Amino acid sequence: MTEVYNAKKAAPRGQAKAERIARYGVMRFEEYSGEWKAGQRDLGPASVVHLDSLLNIHLLPLLGSRQMNTFDHMVVKSFLQTLERNGIGLAAQANTFDKLKTSFIWFR
Repeated sequence: MTEVYNAKKAAPRGQAKAERIARYGVMRFEEYSGEWKAGQRDLGPASVVHLDSLLNIHLLPLLGSRQMNTFDHMVVKSFLQTLERNGIGLAAQANTFDKLKTSFIWFR
């Protein structure tokens, strides 16, 4: 673990981000979200059910086939407008957006 930390610290600033974008940028959101979910260590059973629900009902049907490097603020805005148009409640919209935003922290 120490070797990994030291290697990352010694790498030029931005290199890790460039490596993540090169690796995940061409990946579809469906595949990316599977890897992201697998990396979430402290999820209790109820949280896993909630996350699966948000992914399967809201995120993957609308965004699953999109490549990660094609996301921008307009894509997210359009996604939220679609949720609203489909009659999804504000709480579900907020939870869905929160999970989408959280997953992108891992990517960026």
